[in-house]
Amino acid sequence: DLDEAKKDGKQNTVEWKGNWIGCEECPDANKADIPTGFEQSDMAFEVSGTIFETVGGDDTETVRISMTGGSGLDLEGDAKIDRYGDDRHDIMLETLRIPKSVVDAVEDDAVSQRQNKTVVVAAVGHNKFGPFVSAGFLSVDKTSGALLLTLGRRYLEDHDERATWTVEQLYTKISATHYQEQNSEKKKAAWKTNDLHAETITVKPKGKRKRKK
Repeated sequence: DLDEAKKDGKQNTVEWKGNWIGCEECPDANKADIPTGFEQSDMAFEVSGTIFETVGGDDTETVRISMTGGSGLDLEGDAKIDRYGDDRHDIMLETLRIPKSVVDAVEDDAVSQRQNKTVVVAAVGHNKFGPFVSAGFLSVDKTSGALLLTLGRRYLEDHDERATWTVEQLYTKISATHYQEQNSEKKKAAWKTNDLHAETITVKPKGKRKRKK
């Protein structure tokens, strides 16, 4: 569950809590379906962050969130559960704002559209296990009205080209593939992209220039 931004002094704070499921046999991101059984998972997490940039107007709004606070994520090892956090975790997404023209016309239609809207989410970060990239979706639970954020995370080698990507770069790549997708299930599984494959993407060496005499 992702709590909507709450005013805390001069900053907007965001809290995200729930459960996570490991996927050890998912080298091909295109074959990683939306998982089930989050409620049965013993691996919980509770993180928080701040919105550090908002871009947009009346119809669309994109935010970037730095999500490094909170108690962190559970990690089971040596017959006990420890907690760890991310030292960098930048998330980028379009908010579930409904176009102002719709809100002004019929308020009930705006509420309905918000409840049925799904947006693509991208994230990059780093913790003690190394750098990572993530992709997924934000939607609204039609029963409780809570915001639901689901991300698929791929850990990378330090020398992987993706370890140098900014969240804007990843968001642009993911959005280009999934943003116009009308099939809601395909749009939700935004991690189904070559950019989240397990195979390392090697940094291309820069070409050498021959100096003219």
